[in-house]
Amino acid sequence: MTAYFLNFDGTLGDYVRLHRKSKKINSKELSISVGKSDSYVSHLENGRNKNPDYFTLYEIFKKLGIAEEKIEDYLYYFHILSPERQAHEEAQMIAAMEPTEEDIKHWEEQAEYYNQLEKDERDEYFRKKEERRLQQDAFEQRMLEESNYGNPLLEDMLDENIKSINKVLTDMIEYDLENSFDLIGGFSKTLDDVSTNKPLYNFIIKFFSEKITSLDNEGLTKVINTLYEELNRVDREKTAFGKPRQRKLLDKI
Repeated sequence: MTAYFLNFDGTLGDYVRLHRKSKKINSKELSISVGKSDSYVSHLENGRNKNPDYFTLYEIFKKLGIAEEKIEDYLYYFHILSPERQAHEEAQMIAAMEPTEEDIKHWEEQAEYYNQLEKDERDEYFRKKEERRLQQDAFEQRMLEESNYGNPLLEDMLDENIKSINKVLTDMIEYDLENSFDLIGGFSKTLDDVSTNKPLYNFIIKFFSEKITSLDNEGLTKVINTLYEELNRVDREKTAFGKPRQRKLLDKI
């Protein structure tokens, strides 16, 4: 039972929009302040984010001025449960049941079935990933053998690469929706900016021309930390009012 009842006739997105505007906070700035992509809050308000994260919403409500002792109950009103509350409700549900041996056997069979299904899907994902890698290697070899620009072979190879990228991104959406949203959104924005930013265009070419996959965890961590340091520097130099966003350096990826 909730300690605080929210009397609001509208959606979660409506509630966030109402309080954000009353606080005169830009949706992009609010998104970035909770560590999300700049369109996160906009998608939340428009109902495009169907499965928002509890902890992210908790931080959003705090920044909108909602008293912390009320936030969990207010989120519960919108059917967003904290891990503790969800565990409590599940425990109550289980305690209210008196499972028979047949029920237990059925649950065990279901768990075994879904575990096997998950394993099969995971194996299929990595099988397809390896298949795409082998295809990519074959394409690169063909490019070396047929290094004539403007020929049909090069066009076919580029077309296959684009299809492969699209397939990888589609797979990511299926297996990791929230992180894939951030990645694809950032990737799309970068490509949009490339058309008008020549240094960025040259950087992207040089960056992806190298075999980044050969880097180990230490190397990847150094690269991302160097990027964070430069982004922090730019934010410090460009922020005229308020506290600039400063990304925390990572110990490992």
